[in-house]
Amino acid sequence: DVAPSRGLGDVYKRQNKITQKFTGLSLFDYGMKFCMQKACDLLITTAMPIADICQQLSFSNQTYFFKKFKEYHGMSPASTGS
Repeated sequence: DVAPSRGLGDVYKRQNKITQKFTGLSLFDYGMKFCMQKACDLLITTAMPIADICQQLSFSNQTYFFKKFKEYHGMSPASTGS
């Protein structure tokens, strides 16, 4: 057995607590913020289609990506690169 059944959960909880202490964000929110910044960078600096950016950032649902992008940046990803 590589990891105890509750070991990974404990590690996540500790890491989440540390991340929250230093950033004010949960581990999930910190990761999402990073993803949304990367998406914005790719839209501005490349000619990649939005579908490819979604795939590169591991978003399997383009509608969810659009929703989160607008939530973080106040505009749709389609209007960012123009």
